[in-house]
Amino acid sequence: MREFYNAATLDPEMTAAHLKLAGFFLLAGKYDESMKKVQLVLEKEPDNIEALMILGHLALMILGHLQVRDGAYDEAEKNYLRALKQDPKRLNTHIVLGNFYGRQKKFDQAFVHLQKAIAMDPKNVNASLSLARMYVAAGRKSEARQLYESLVEKNPANKGLRLVLVNFYLSQLGDVQKAEATLRKMVEKFPGDADAMLMLGDFYVKTGKNDQALSSFKQAVKTDPKSESAKLKLAELYLDRKQADLAEPLVKQVLAANEKNYYARYLRGRLLLGGQKIQDAISDFRYVVENRPNFAPVHYYLGLAMSAAGNLNQAVHELEKAKKLAPGNLNTSYQLARLAYLQRQFDEALI
Repeated sequence: MREFYNAATLDPEMTAAHLKLAGFFLLAGKYDESMKKVQLVLEKEPDNIEALMILGHLALMILGHLQVRDGAYDEAEKNYLRALKQDPKRLNTHIVLGNFYGRQKKFDQAFVHLQKAIAMDPKNVNASLSLARMYVAAGRKSEARQLYESLVEKNPANKGLRLVLVNFYLSQLGDVQKAEATLRKMVEKFPGDADAMLMLGDFYVKTGKNDQALSSFKQAVKTDPKSESAKLKLAELYLDRKQADLAEPLVKQVLAANEKNYYARYLRGRLLLGGQKIQDAISDFRYVVENRPNFAPVHYYLGLAMSAAGNLNQAVHELEKAKKLAPGNLNTSYQLARLAYLQRQFDEALI
Protein backbone atom coordinates (compact mmCIF):
# COMPACT_ATOMS: atom_id res chain seq x y z
CA MET A 1 0.00 0.00 0.00
CA ARG A 2 2.85 2.38 0.82
CA GLU A 3 4.18 2.37 -2.76
CA PHE A 4 0.74 3.33 -4.14
CA TYR A 5 0.39 6.09 -1.54
CA ASN A 6 3.80 7.48 -2.52
CA ALA A 7 2.97 7.24 -6.22
CA ALA A 8 -0.36 9.06 -5.77
CA THR A 9 1.34 11.78 -3.69
CA LEU A 10 4.17 12.33 -6.15
CA ASP A 11 1.90 12.23 -9.19
CA PRO A 12 -1.72 13.27 -8.41
CA GLU A 13 -2.65 12.45 -12.02
CA MET A 14 -1.72 8.77 -11.58
CA THR A 15 -5.15 7.15 -11.83
CA ALA A 16 -4.00 3.58 -11.18
CA ALA A 17 -2.43 4.50 -7.84
CA HIS A 18 -5.57 6.33 -6.67
CA LEU A 19 -7.72 3.33 -7.62
CA LYS A 20 -5.44 0.92 -5.77
CA LEU A 21 -5.61 3.12 -2.69
CA ALA A 22 -9.41 3.36 -3.01
CA GLY A 23 -9.57 -0.43 -3.03
CA PHE A 24 -7.29 -0.74 -0.01
CA PHE A 25 -9.30 1.84 1.94
CA LEU A 26 -12.53 0.05 1.03
CA LEU A 27 -11.24 -3.26 2.36
CA ALA A 28 -9.97 -1.53 5.51
CA GLY A 29 -13.39 0.02 6.17
CA LYS A 30 -12.07 3.55 5.62
CA TYR A 31 -14.97 4.49 3.40
CA ASP A 32 -14.44 8.26 3.47
CA GLU A 33 -10.84 7.88 2.32
CA SER A 34 -11.89 5.44 -0.39
CA MET A 35 -14.61 7.83 -1.60
CA LYS A 36 -12.12 10.70 -1.86
CA LYS A 37 -9.84 8.66 -4.09
CA VAL A 38 -12.72 7.49 -6.29
CA GLN A 39 -14.00 11.03 -6.69
CA LEU A 40 -10.53 12.23 -7.72
CA VAL A 41 -10.51 9.66 -10.51
CA LEU A 42 -14.09 10.34 -11.63
CA GLU A 43 -13.46 14.09 -11.83
CA LYS A 44 -10.88 13.36 -14.53
CA GLU A 45 -12.43 10.21 -16.01
CA PRO A 46 -16.22 10.21 -15.41
CA ASP A 47 -16.63 6.80 -17.06
CA ASN A 48 -13.68 4.99 -15.45
CA ILE A 49 -14.99 1.43 -14.95
CA GLU A 50 -12.85 0.53 -11.93
CA ALA A 51 -13.88 3.73 -10.15
CA LEU A 52 -17.57 3.11 -10.87
CA MET A 53 -17.32 -0.44 -9.54
CA ILE A 54 -15.70 0.74 -6.31
CA LEU A 55 -18.37 3.45 -6.05
CA GLY A 56 -21.01 0.72 -6.27
CA HIS A 57 -19.30 -1.28 -3.53
CA LEU A 58 -19.06 1.87 -1.40
CA ALA A 59 -22.78 2.54 -1.76
CA LEU A 60 -23.52 -0.88 -0.34
CA MET A 61 -20.97 -0.54 2.44
CA ILE A 62 -21.79 3.01 3.56
CA LEU A 63 -25.55 3.08 3.09
CA GLY A 64 -25.92 -0.55 4.10
CA HIS A 65 -23.98 0.15 7.29
CA LEU A 66 -26.49 2.89 8.05
CA GLN A 67 -29.32 0.39 7.47
CA VAL A 68 -30.60 2.40 4.47
CA ARG A 69 -30.95 -0.78 2.47
CA ASP A 70 -33.17 0.44 -0.37
CA GLY A 71 -31.04 3.48 -1.00
CA ALA A 72 -27.90 1.40 -0.85
CA TYR A 73 -29.11 -0.99 -3.51
CA ASP A 74 -30.39 1.77 -5.81
CA GLU A 75 -27.14 3.72 -5.61
CA ALA A 76 -25.00 0.62 -6.07
CA GLU A 77 -27.07 -0.62 -9.04
CA LYS A 78 -26.79 2.75 -10.76
CA ASN A 79 -22.98 2.68 -10.60
CA TYR A 80 -22.65 -0.99 -11.52
CA LEU A 81 -24.86 -0.45 -14.59
CA ARG A 82 -22.83 2.63 -15.56
CA ALA A 83 -19.72 0.44 -15.42
CA LEU A 84 -21.42 -2.24 -17.51
CA LYS A 85 -22.46 0.32 -20.12
CA GLN A 86 -18.85 1.39 -20.56
CA ASP A 87 -17.73 -2.19 -21.22
CA PRO A 88 -20.56 -4.74 -21.69
CA LYS A 89 -18.03 -7.53 -22.22
CA ARG A 90 -16.23 -7.11 -18.92
CA LEU A 91 -16.67 -10.47 -17.20
CA ASN A 92 -16.13 -9.31 -13.62
CA THR A 93 -18.89 -6.71 -13.89
CA HIS A 94 -21.39 -9.42 -14.80
CA ILE A 95 -20.28 -11.54 -11.83
CA VAL A 96 -20.61 -8.60 -9.44
CA LEU A 97 -24.06 -7.74 -10.83
CA GLY A 98 -25.17 -11.37 -10.65
CA ASN A 99 -24.23 -11.61 -6.98
CA PHE A 100 -25.68 -8.16 -6.34
CA TYR A 101 -29.10 -9.15 -7.72
CA GLY A 102 -28.92 -12.46 -5.91
CA ARG A 103 -28.55 -10.65 -2.56
CA GLN A 104 -31.91 -9.06 -3.28
CA LYS A 105 -33.42 -12.38 -4.41
CA LYS A 106 -33.85 -11.02 -7.92
CA PHE A 107 -32.79 -14.37 -9.26
CA ASP A 108 -33.88 -13.96 -12.90
CA GLN A 109 -31.60 -10.94 -13.27
CA ALA A 110 -28.84 -12.70 -11.34
CA PHE A 111 -28.97 -15.71 -13.66
CA VAL A 112 -28.80 -13.52 -16.76
CA HIS A 113 -25.55 -11.86 -15.69
CA LEU A 114 -23.87 -14.97 -14.30
CA GLN A 115 -24.74 -17.02 -17.38
CA LYS A 116 -23.34 -14.23 -19.55
CA ALA A 117 -20.11 -14.33 -17.53
CA ILE A 118 -19.83 -18.10 -18.05
CA ALA A 119 -20.53 -17.72 -21.77
CA MET A 120 -17.66 -15.23 -21.97
CA ASP A 121 -15.27 -17.58 -20.18
CA PRO A 122 -16.54 -21.15 -19.62
CA LYS A 123 -13.40 -21.94 -17.59
CA ASN A 124 -13.92 -19.14 -15.06
CA VAL A 125 -14.42 -20.96 -11.76
CA ASN A 126 -15.63 -17.89 -9.88
CA ALA A 127 -18.48 -17.30 -12.33
CA SER A 128 -19.61 -20.93 -12.16
CA LEU A 129 -19.41 -21.03 -8.36
CA SER A 130 -21.49 -17.86 -8.15
CA LEU A 131 -24.13 -19.38 -10.42
CA ALA A 132 -24.19 -22.63 -8.42
CA ARG A 133 -24.65 -20.69 -5.16
CA MET A 134 -27.45 -18.72 -6.82
CA TYR A 135 -29.17 -21.95 -7.85
CA VAL A 136 -29.04 -23.08 -4.22
CA ALA A 137 -30.46 -19.77 -3.00
CA ALA A 138 -33.28 -20.03 -5.53
CA GLY A 139 -34.08 -23.60 -4.47
CA ARG A 140 -32.84 -25.14 -7.73
CA LYS A 141 -30.68 -27.78 -6.07
CA SER A 142 -30.62 -30.19 -8.99
CA GLU A 143 -29.03 -27.58 -11.26
CA ALA A 144 -26.64 -26.56 -8.49
CA ARG A 145 -25.56 -30.17 -8.05
CA GLN A 146 -24.91 -30.62 -11.76
CA LEU A 147 -22.82 -27.47 -11.86
CA TYR A 148 -20.79 -28.31 -8.74
CA GLU A 149 -20.08 -31.83 -9.98
CA SER A 150 -19.14 -30.50 -13.41
CA LEU A 151 -16.69 -28.05 -11.82
CA VAL A 152 -14.97 -30.84 -9.90
CA GLU A 153 -14.82 -33.00 -13.02
CA LYS A 154 -13.29 -30.19 -15.08
CA ASN A 155 -10.84 -29.15 -12.32
CA PRO A 156 -9.66 -32.47 -10.83
CA ALA A 157 -6.61 -30.94 -9.13
CA ASN A 158 -8.62 -28.28 -7.26
CA LYS A 159 -9.13 -29.62 -3.72
CA GLY A 160 -11.06 -26.53 -2.70
CA LEU A 161 -13.80 -27.31 -5.23
CA ARG A 162 -14.11 -30.83 -3.84
CA LEU A 163 -14.67 -29.40 -0.38
CA VAL A 164 -17.35 -27.07 -1.76
CA LEU A 165 -19.07 -30.09 -3.32
CA VAL A 166 -18.80 -32.04 -0.05
CA ASN A 167 -20.37 -29.15 1.84
CA PHE A 168 -23.18 -29.02 -0.72
CA TYR A 169 -23.87 -32.74 -0.35
CA LEU A 170 -24.01 -32.40 3.44
CA SER A 171 -25.76 -29.07 3.93
CA GLN A 172 -28.21 -29.16 1.02
CA LEU A 173 -28.83 -32.83 0.28
CA GLY A 174 -27.90 -34.56 3.54
CA ASP A 175 -26.03 -37.13 1.46
CA VAL A 176 -23.24 -38.36 3.75
CA GLN A 177 -22.27 -41.22 1.45
CA LYS A 178 -21.71 -38.94 -1.54
CA ALA A 179 -19.69 -36.55 0.61
CA GLU A 180 -17.48 -39.36 1.89
CA ALA A 181 -17.00 -40.82 -1.60
CA THR A 182 -15.90 -37.40 -2.91
CA LEU A 183 -13.27 -37.04 -0.18
CA ARG A 184 -12.04 -40.60 -0.57
CA LYS A 185 -11.56 -40.02 -4.30
CA MET A 186 -9.53 -36.92 -3.45
CA VAL A 187 -7.23 -38.96 -1.18
CA GLU A 188 -6.83 -41.57 -3.91
CA LYS A 189 -6.01 -38.86 -6.46
CA PHE A 190 -3.45 -37.22 -4.16
CA PRO A 191 -1.89 -40.18 -2.32
CA GLY A 192 1.06 -38.17 -1.02
CA ASP A 193 -0.98 -35.17 0.12
CA ALA A 194 -1.36 -34.95 3.90
CA ASP A 195 -3.90 -32.11 3.60
CA ALA A 196 -6.27 -34.35 1.63
CA MET A 197 -6.03 -36.96 4.40
CA LEU A 198 -6.73 -34.32 7.03
CA MET A 199 -9.83 -33.20 5.16
CA LEU A 200 -11.10 -36.77 5.13
CA GLY A 201 -10.24 -37.12 8.81
CA ASP A 202 -12.13 -33.92 9.66
CA PHE A 203 -15.15 -35.28 7.82
CA TYR A 204 -15.01 -38.50 9.84
CA VAL A 205 -14.79 -36.54 13.10
CA LYS A 206 -17.84 -34.46 12.18
CA THR A 207 -19.83 -37.57 11.25
CA GLY A 208 -18.84 -39.46 14.41
CA LYS A 209 -16.60 -42.02 12.68
CA ASN A 210 -13.70 -41.63 15.08
CA ASP A 211 -11.88 -44.86 14.19
CA GLN A 212 -11.74 -43.85 10.53
CA ALA A 213 -10.67 -40.34 11.56
CA LEU A 214 -7.86 -41.79 13.64
CA SER A 215 -6.64 -43.81 10.68
CA SER A 216 -6.72 -40.76 8.38
CA PHE A 217 -4.86 -38.51 10.84
CA LYS A 218 -2.22 -41.19 11.49
CA GLN A 219 -1.69 -41.57 7.76
CA ALA A 220 -1.35 -37.78 7.41
CA VAL A 221 1.37 -37.69 10.10
CA LYS A 222 3.15 -40.59 8.42
CA THR A 223 2.93 -38.89 5.02
CA ASP A 224 4.20 -35.54 6.30
CA PRO A 225 6.03 -35.90 9.65
CA LYS A 226 6.69 -32.14 9.73
CA SER A 227 3.02 -31.15 9.46
CA GLU A 228 1.97 -29.33 12.63
CA SER A 229 -1.69 -29.52 11.58
CA ALA A 230 -1.54 -33.30 11.21
CA LYS A 231 0.11 -33.77 14.61
CA LEU A 232 -2.35 -31.47 16.37
CA LYS A 233 -5.43 -33.01 14.80
CA LEU A 234 -4.20 -36.45 15.82
CA ALA A 235 -3.37 -35.19 19.32
CA GLU A 236 -6.80 -33.62 19.72
CA LEU A 237 -8.51 -36.84 18.69
CA TYR A 238 -6.42 -38.75 21.20
CA LEU A 239 -7.48 -36.26 23.88
CA ASP A 240 -11.14 -36.66 22.94
CA ARG A 241 -10.67 -40.42 23.20
CA LYS A 242 -9.12 -39.94 26.67
CA GLN A 243 -5.69 -41.08 25.49
CA ALA A 244 -3.65 -38.21 26.91
CA ASP A 245 -0.47 -40.30 26.99
CA LEU A 246 -0.57 -40.52 23.17
CA ALA A 247 -1.53 -36.88 22.68
CA GLU A 248 1.17 -35.34 24.86
CA PRO A 249 4.28 -36.27 22.77
CA LEU A 250 2.67 -34.84 19.62
CA VAL A 251 1.83 -31.53 21.33
CA LYS A 252 5.36 -31.32 22.76
CA GLN A 253 6.87 -31.85 19.30
CA VAL A 254 4.88 -28.95 17.86
CA LEU A 255 5.67 -26.60 20.76
CA ALA A 256 9.36 -27.48 20.59
CA ALA A 257 9.35 -26.14 17.02
CA ASN A 258 6.90 -23.30 17.60
CA GLU A 259 6.10 -22.19 21.15
CA LYS A 260 3.60 -19.63 19.83
CA ASN A 261 1.37 -22.15 18.07
CA TYR A 262 -1.96 -21.22 19.65
CA TYR A 263 -3.64 -24.56 18.95
CA ALA A 264 -0.78 -26.47 20.53
CA ARG A 265 -1.02 -24.19 23.58
CA TYR A 266 -4.75 -24.87 23.74
CA LEU A 267 -4.19 -28.64 23.63
CA ARG A 268 -1.39 -28.40 26.20
CA GLY A 269 -3.82 -26.47 28.41
CA ARG A 270 -6.26 -29.36 28.14
CA LEU A 271 -3.50 -31.82 29.02
CA LEU A 272 -2.49 -29.72 32.05
CA LEU A 273 -6.11 -29.40 33.15
CA GLY A 274 -6.52 -33.16 32.93
CA GLY A 275 -3.39 -33.55 35.03
CA GLN A 276 -4.78 -31.17 37.67
CA LYS A 277 -2.13 -28.51 36.93
CA ILE A 278 -4.81 -25.87 37.03
CA GLN A 279 -2.78 -22.65 37.11
CA ASP A 280 -0.51 -23.80 34.28
CA ALA A 281 -3.58 -24.72 32.26
CA ILE A 282 -5.12 -21.30 32.92
CA SER A 283 -1.91 -19.65 31.73
CA ASP A 284 -2.03 -21.52 28.41
CA PHE A 285 -5.73 -20.87 27.92
CA ARG A 286 -5.28 -17.15 28.60
CA TYR A 287 -2.51 -17.01 26.00
CA VAL A 288 -4.88 -18.50 23.45
CA VAL A 289 -7.71 -16.13 24.42
CA GLU A 290 -5.39 -13.15 23.89
CA ASN A 291 -4.44 -14.36 20.42
CA ARG A 292 -7.73 -15.98 19.33
CA PRO A 293 -10.53 -14.31 21.32
CA ASN A 294 -13.27 -15.81 19.14
CA PHE A 295 -12.12 -19.40 19.53
CA ALA A 296 -15.06 -20.86 21.48
CA PRO A 297 -13.42 -24.08 22.79
CA VAL A 298 -10.73 -22.21 24.71
CA HIS A 299 -13.35 -20.18 26.58
CA TYR A 300 -15.10 -23.45 27.47
CA TYR A 301 -11.96 -25.04 28.89
CA LEU A 302 -10.85 -21.82 30.59
CA GLY A 303 -14.26 -21.84 32.25
CA LEU A 304 -13.66 -25.41 33.47
CA ALA A 305 -10.21 -24.44 34.73
CA MET A 306 -11.59 -21.40 36.58
CA SER A 307 -14.27 -23.62 38.12
CA ALA A 308 -11.60 -26.08 39.26
CA ALA A 309 -9.67 -23.15 40.77
CA GLY A 310 -12.76 -22.12 42.74
CA ASN A 311 -13.36 -18.91 40.77
CA LEU A 312 -17.01 -19.51 39.91
CA ASN A 313 -17.81 -16.00 38.67
CA GLN A 314 -14.95 -16.05 36.18
CA ALA A 315 -15.90 -19.58 35.18
CA VAL A 316 -19.43 -18.45 34.35
CA HIS A 317 -18.05 -15.46 32.44
CA GLU A 318 -15.90 -17.68 30.21
CA LEU A 319 -18.62 -20.28 29.68
CA GLU A 320 -21.08 -17.57 28.67
CA LYS A 321 -18.55 -16.35 26.11
CA ALA A 322 -18.22 -19.91 24.81
CA LYS A 323 -22.00 -20.22 24.53
CA LYS A 324 -22.27 -16.93 22.67
CA LEU A 325 -19.61 -18.02 20.16
CA ALA A 326 -21.01 -21.55 19.78
CA PRO A 327 -24.68 -21.51 20.87
CA GLY A 328 -25.38 -25.14 19.99
CA ASN A 329 -22.79 -26.72 22.30
CA LEU A 330 -24.71 -28.77 24.87
CA ASN A 331 -21.63 -29.29 27.07
CA THR A 332 -21.42 -25.55 27.64
CA SER A 333 -25.08 -25.36 28.62
CA TYR A 334 -24.62 -28.26 31.02
CA GLN A 335 -21.60 -26.65 32.70
CA LEU A 336 -23.45 -23.35 33.08
CA ALA A 337 -26.37 -25.17 34.69
CA ARG A 338 -23.97 -27.00 37.01
CA LEU A 339 -22.30 -23.76 38.09
CA ALA A 340 -25.67 -22.08 38.64
CA TYR A 341 -26.56 -24.95 41.00
CA LEU A 342 -23.24 -24.66 42.85
CA GLN A 343 -23.68 -20.91 43.24
CA ARG A 344 -27.16 -21.39 44.68
CA GLN A 345 -25.77 -23.89 47.19
CA PHE A 346 -23.02 -21.44 48.14
CA ASP A 347 -25.48 -18.58 48.55
CA GLU A 348 -27.75 -20.74 50.72
CA ALA A 349 -24.77 -21.73 52.90
CA LEU A 350 -24.15 -18.06 53.67
CA ILE A 351 -27.70 -17.46 54.87
